[in-house]
Amino acid sequence: MNKLISVVAVVVGTAAALPASAQITSGSIAQNKAECQAQFRVSDLNGDNFLTPREISLFRGSMPTELSGREVIHRQDFISACYATLPQDD
Repeated sequence: MNKLISVVAVVVGTAAALPASAQITSGSIAQNKAECQAQFRVSDLNGDNFLTPREISLFRGSMPTELSGREVIHRQDFISACYATLPQDD
């Protein structure tokens, strides 16, 4: 129980520290590059630049669909997949 409280505190603290335009919630879809970066930071609970199966399951709703089925996701793979889903500038 204490570990869960610690994890929640880290997620809330991280989200509160982000700029207002880059704040996300579980299940939200990124609208810009800053939000892609923020999604990864919030999802990577242990800060190792990889999303573990547990981290993936907690934030599955905000994962790019291209990454579904993966057991571990590296930061660069997440960012690339997220950027690919953003609206294209005309």
